[in-house]
Amino acid sequence: MTATVALIGTFDTKGVEYDFIRQQIDDIGTCSTLLIDIGLQSNKQTSPVADISSQTIFEIGGGDCKALKEHKIEKPEAFNLMTKGLTLKLNELYESNHLHGILALGGSCGTSIVSEAIQQSKILPIGLPKLIVSTVAASTNAHTAVGLTDITLMHSVTDIGGGINRINEPILANSAVAIAAMALRYYESTVQSKEKTVDEAPPLIALTMFGVTTPCVMEAKKQLEKLGYETVIFHATGIGGRAMERLIESNSINGVLDITTTELADELVGGILSAGPERLEIAGRKKLPQVISLGALDMVNFGPRNTVPEKFTSKNRLLHEHNAQVTLMRTTDDECTQLGEIIAKKLNQHHGSNHIHVFIPRGGFSLISVDGGPFCDKQADACLIKALHKHVDKTKVKIIERDESINDSSFAHAMVQALHEQIQYKPVHKSHIKIAEEKTKKSKPKNRRECLDRLKSVINEGRIIIGSGAGIGLSAKCIEEGGADLLIVYNSGRYRMAGRGSMAGLLSYSNANGIVFEMAGEILPVVKHTPVLAGVCGTDPFRLMPQLLKQIKEAGFIGVQNFPTVGIMDGRFRQGLEETGMGYEHEVEMIRLAHSIGLVTAPYVFNEDEARQMTEAGADIIVAHMGVTTKGAIGAKSSYTLDECVPLIQTIHDISTKINPQVIVLCHGGPIAEPDDVQYILARTHGIKGFFGASSMERLPTEIALVENTKRFKQLELTKKN
Repeated sequence: MTATVALIGTFDTKGVEYDFIRQQIDDIGTCSTLLIDIGLQSNKQTSPVADISSQTIFEIGGGDCKALKEHKIEKPEAFNLMTKGLTLKLNELYESNHLHGILALGGSCGTSIVSEAIQQSKILPIGLPKLIVSTVAASTNAHTAVGLTDITLMHSVTDIGGGINRINEPILANSAVAIAAMALRYYESTVQSKEKTVDEAPPLIALTMFGVTTPCVMEAKKQLEKLGYETVIFHATGIGGRAMERLIESNSINGVLDITTTELADELVGGILSAGPERLEIAGRKKLPQVISLGALDMVNFGPRNTVPEKFTSKNRLLHEHNAQVTLMRTTDDECTQLGEIIAKKLNQHHGSNHIHVFIPRGGFSLISVDGGPFCDKQADACLIKALHKHVDKTKVKIIERDESINDSSFAHAMVQALHEQIQYKPVHKSHIKIAEEKTKKSKPKNRRECLDRLKSVINEGRIIIGSGAGIGLSAKCIEEGGADLLIVYNSGRYRMAGRGSMAGLLSYSNANGIVFEMAGEILPVVKHTPVLAGVCGTDPFRLMPQLLKQIKEAGFIGVQNFPTVGIMDGRFRQGLEETGMGYEHEVEMIRLAHSIGLVTAPYVFNEDEARQMTEAGADIIVAHMGVTTKGAIGAKSSYTLDECVPLIQTIHDISTKINPQVIVLCHGGPIAEPDDVQYILARTHGIKGFFGASSMERLPTEIALVENTKRFKQLELTKKN
């Protein structure tokens, strides 16, 4: 299974654009696409043909397609039904693990349907990629298309619906690349999360913060993380509170430390940072552990001073300019009394078995309401506290009054302790033995980034990278057991282990790329955690390289190497290959294509120019090839000397790292056949990170082991009884 991107839109007016996007994603090769049409005028002749038709979506939403066709349904109602149907279909796709990204193209109507469907869904999670390319992105009400979700808006610049042109082509192509990358990352993260046990994920605690409660919140965060919790902070600016409530409703939050409830004051009085009427209610309905405080309820928020409504300025209300864009207004005795009653009634709706704890900081609700502060008003604070005590249900809510101000560290510590006592989370501290066992049970890296990160961690630990060819399953098992960092499967491995020289892989004895797929069935299933590369014949004239590379990836290979390679050939034969269109440049292009679809690339290079070409093509690992490996029964007899290899390897390293400082350079072949040979090269070069061996890792050890073992058996003597 691969990542799936849903392409959603009005195919009746934007079919050309969606067909272009689909082709772009198909060419990238990392995701499959699912076409969902939501065009009201779409029919059987609409192109591209949708996987899920607009008629299906409309009917899922409760619509009557016949009535729509007969114009018996008004457009606004039709849009609502299409939106409802799309929401239900997206929920179904997500729950069945067939949705890993959403891409939509739209004007105002298309954008509205898709964005509303996403916002109406209660189960599409934060992190599921949602990209809308729209003319709306640059409008003043673009925020309505985002709402409380993590929708990404991308400005289309031109209208969508007029076909592909030189202006919109790069924009649409960029959107295809973006959603493919995001969907692949999301898909891989979901696979990884399924492999984790529940015990590995600590409870996620939501905290609310404002500038005037920041010291308290940051201290609470620190204390919670010391206890092993994960924390997420919401800025109490209206949208922050609403976002937190939505995540609580979607079961993404395990506990709430609601320090800053200031949005309630804005909702009551008419400030600009209201979080809506449901603020402080969802956690209770969800029975979550909660600890609440009265942070910043001493203020109501407005914009610049000249935007404060006249009904307040005419009454000489106490104002404080927080900055040029924010003006704060002190809450009055009456407003505080109402706030105390509102909070009590909201908390009384709590359905959980634990008490909600409400912490009251008598020393001040914010940084500016402490003694001597501009909003210090003990009488107003007392009104809020009195109303809270009066109206709260003491069987559900426990009130704790403390003398500190809200930003005293001891106040934060007390709240954290109260929440911790409710949740009683005990993090599992793994022993060193357990950690070591887990390291030995590593899984294969799932993508290029994980593979390269693993290799770079080897380098950072001061160890060299060892890559090894594997021609049979038993070799692969044993080499992995020995600790190799990479395995490479190519056709010469089969010839080597059949007693023929590696050069056989360069001749027309059989289909080189076909052999790799045959070997994959033998080798890939027995390799547990080591990344495996495929040797690809990039000059194969009977293969469409983009399709071949996709098959390589789908087979389970993490990356590729260019073998068989014309780089090892020289003289008139090499010249003839280059002149007749079968030269090294095809191998460079193969590496470029492999890099573009997320495969690890580790090409052989034989000189400075080839190193430059391959590095510029995106090679992650450069393997400096010194020729056919010498030694053993079927090894080459002539090659460079070790001393001749040193400057060539160094030159290849220097040109490669000059182009890309992150590229990893390894040595291989020729006289570098045994560990002492590798050490000789490493001691006389700089920047070489390891060794890739094929004959030296598989053929030579097998030859030695079999010969010596046979000799030992032959040394046995018959006894007199025999």
